[in-house]
Amino acid sequence: MVFINRSIIISNIYKIKNMKSFNQFLIEARRNPEKNIKQFPVKALEKYKDDDDIFITFIQNAKSFTETGKDNYLAAQVGLNTKSRYNTPNGIYTYPMVEVFQQYVPGKGWKKFNVPFAGDMPKIGVLRRVGKNHIDDIGSGEYSNAKLAGDTEKIAKYTTQKLVKILGVKNEYLIFLIVCATIRYAFTRASNDLPGMQFWNASRLCAALIALAHQEKTLTGDISSERGKNYQGNFRLGSSMPKMSAWWIYGEKEDLKKDYNPDTPKKIPSELLSKVYTKIQKMKGNKAEMTAAHIFEPSGDKKEKGKSNPYANAWAVLLIQIGYDSIADRGGKRVIHPAEPTQAVFLARRGYKVLEIIENRTYEDRKPVLQKYRELETDEKKADFLQKMENIGISQGQENIRLWRFFEKLKSNSIIVNSDVLKILVKKEPHTATEFYRTGHSNKVINDLMKIGLKEKASTLTVYVARGPECKIQPETIIFGLEELFRQKTEKNPKSINSPLLDIRQSLRMYENKWNKQNEDVIQAFRKAIKKAQDDAVEYLESEKSK
Repeated sequence: MVFINRSIIISNIYKIKNMKSFNQFLIEARRNPEKNIKQFPVKALEKYKDDDDIFITFIQNAKSFTETGKDNYLAAQVGLNTKSRYNTPNGIYTYPMVEVFQQYVPGKGWKKFNVPFAGDMPKIGVLRRVGKNHIDDIGSGEYSNAKLAGDTEKIAKYTTQKLVKILGVKNEYLIFLIVCATIRYAFTRASNDLPGMQFWNASRLCAALIALAHQEKTLTGDISSERGKNYQGNFRLGSSMPKMSAWWIYGEKEDLKKDYNPDTPKKIPSELLSKVYTKIQKMKGNKAEMTAAHIFEPSGDKKEKGKSNPYANAWAVLLIQIGYDSIADRGGKRVIHPAEPTQAVFLARRGYKVLEIIENRTYEDRKPVLQKYRELETDEKKADFLQKMENIGISQGQENIRLWRFFEKLKSNSIIVNSDVLKILVKKEPHTATEFYRTGHSNKVINDLMKIGLKEKASTLTVYVARGPECKIQPETIIFGLEELFRQKTEKNPKSINSPLLDIRQSLRMYENKWNKQNEDVIQAFRKAIKKAQDDAVEYLESEKSK
């Protein structure tokens, strides 16, 4: 899930009685094959399947055992990723071991883990979580409103201090209000009302403010009026609108000049610092005092490979500074990322130890995958072959071929997968339609197949939309998916997994982040869908009160 980055190396040291070089270690392994039996990943890691503190990460290049040259130590190393290409904080992205065996080993005979991301990497790093600075399940009741209140206070204080320093603003109270308004905005924009989701979105947008402040360096403010009566103080990072974050506050003209001038020294009232969460909860309607709008949203698109992502960096630092070395989403509430329900991120070196790194191989035959595919006689067998390739990959020498890579190989050999094969595949694995654009089929064929996938599992809409325009999904297919959500998810209770509201909100958020050119019909369809789901929720809650 996260690749080794040589710029930051984390060493976890294991003492051994007799000094051995890594070369000696390999030589002994080859000389004693009966003592060093090759095991496929599921078997090799079965010993950890009941340990809540074990996590695995899929990595590309593991020069993982290196001799330090001091005190007879052997060091296992895994690097923190500081060049994240995704809209997530920097860190080591992992899967919790207990949930891996529960969710990603479909049955007996499976050799590799059927994880949704990075399962085709050639190595698996095994990490043990250490210390107590972690959230074990951010989407569950473990992360309560009380914890949210405490963390909100920490986020607000940290972000305020950083912005005051970066922007050179003397009015600490003004920055404090701006931060609180941003957190309030984050709460209302979270894809659901879970305390963990609200925390995640608040930390995300506050970190984005810090990164943006580093970029813009200035806080701009002015006072405007409507027909000379109502005065409004306006603030933004940098000078452009609406791209940059902006806030406004109403008041008398003289009061705005006096109390909300960035260059006027003003401290934060001490009574507010201990009641930050309460203050934020009251920041609505006429009590808002400061209102946030046009809040800067870091793009959900992948960043250019190899380039540093300042927003991901700032986000990781913020989470560490408020006290967290790692955060897990065991219950699969899609808090950390909507495309990967169950995962965990390690943010700091002190939060884990590396136990071992194993080969992510099944030791199958070396017959070329194209030959294997061509030898299959029926569409059903070919679809099963593609399903296996998607779920666990198929080995060819040192390479583990996954579905997207195989489609590329077929296309480069002028081979187009029969659409009947893809129909069978998309019924088995609806999410695979995001890779069909690689097959050479027309947009119409691809979208017809996506609709088949949505009929099988409407919640796949979030996956399709999260992939962005790249997967060739058309507006009518998105609208079709929204209709399917209501057909398949009929529960009106907004907290039920069978309610369409969460899927609609998550899909809309992905659409807003991914599409630079948004289709008005799609936006209107989302608005109608959210209104219908919310109306259904109100009806349900009122009926529950009357019982």
